[in-house]
Amino acid sequence: MRRQRFFQSDDHEGEDGGKEAGKERLTPNAAETVYENWLPAAYRIGLDLTTFWRLNPRRMKPFLDIYEKNQREERDRMNFHAYMTGVYVRDAIGACFSKNGKFPDKPYDLRSQEEKASAISPEEYARRMILMQEYQDKERKLQERFGGGEMNGR
Repeated sequence: MRRQRFFQSDDHEGEDGGKEAGKERLTPNAAETVYENWLPAAYRIGLDLTTFWRLNPRRMKPFLDIYEKNQREERDRMNFHAYMTGVYVRDAIGACFSKNGKFPDKPYDLRSQEEKASAISPEEYARRMILMQEYQDKERKLQERFGGGEMNGR
């Protein structure tokens, strides 16, 4: 397979018939590639025209990779959401048609064991918030008493 050259830098004749040495110009195939492939891809991923024209294909690739990664993550989220909807529907049908079936009283806890172990209780969270508020009140009083500090702008 022959490699396509996007830019030609060979000496070529200009419009006035003179030689333009070293000036790059797009070949027709490169222009078609840009307008038929790269520009629509840039629109699809949300690049504005100013940014697009400042990039070359190699510099645009990270934008495309991030877009594709975000699309995969969104697809996985939608798939998981559909799966969990099915789980709750299954439980609802089971609760309706089974003598022993029961719909869950609260949502399923989907956190990992590590996340559950590191989570703090609502009581501990409230206690920490109270301590933080007390500390901020003491700091504010000290700053007002002695002047200066970030709050007084000195």
